[in-house]
Amino acid sequence: MAEHTYTTGGPGVAVLLTITSNAAAAVAKVLRLTNQTTVARDGSGIWTVTPANEEDSAEFYTFLEAALPVGSSSVVEATRVRENGTSIGGGTSGGTQYMLAVAGPVENNGAGADRKIGVFCVTVDPSSGSWTQKAGDPTAPTIVLKSFAPSVAHTLGFALVDAISDGTNTLYEMGSGNITVAANSQGTVDFITKYTA
Repeated sequence: MAEHTYTTGGPGVAVLLTITSNAAAAVAKVLRLTNQTTVARDGSGIWTVTPANEEDSAEFYTFLEAALPVGSSSVVEATRVRENGTSIGGGTSGGTQYMLAVAGPVENNGAGADRKIGVFCVTVDPSSGSWTQKAGDPTAPTIVLKSFAPSVAHTLGFALVDAISDGTNTLYEMGSGNITVAANSQGTVDFITKYTA
């Protein structure tokens, strides 16, 4: 098998989806991104996704208020660490739980057929909504998403995010497939056929 490199950035969007009956149900928020998104995994397996958000609008803050009602805190339940060091549970107490799909780079500097994607069950961290302002620069409030490990598997059907676009790039080639975050897993990274119009 040939070695593949994934160096071209993904489309400028990430998608948060509501969860119903252990599956992604509907698009809750399309995050318009600038040129950098950080997807970090800590030593216990918890993912923290920090999209470089560019949206600064009343709608964005309305979304945050719904995602983080008054009284939300940073943990929905104690995160339990197993003997092997992996974590299960966690999340934002009182906050809404979502599935997150993040489009990553396309193989071989954009010339290949596959796109790297990350799919996670997440909550919005209470630190979200912060911003820094500087004369002459646009403001861009932060959004920080932290994974939690669901007790049962959660599935994202590709059709839910088919052809979501940032105006230039389409997010996914969907077809009829899906990606599943396994029970007690903090998320999954996969490679799927990139979208071609």
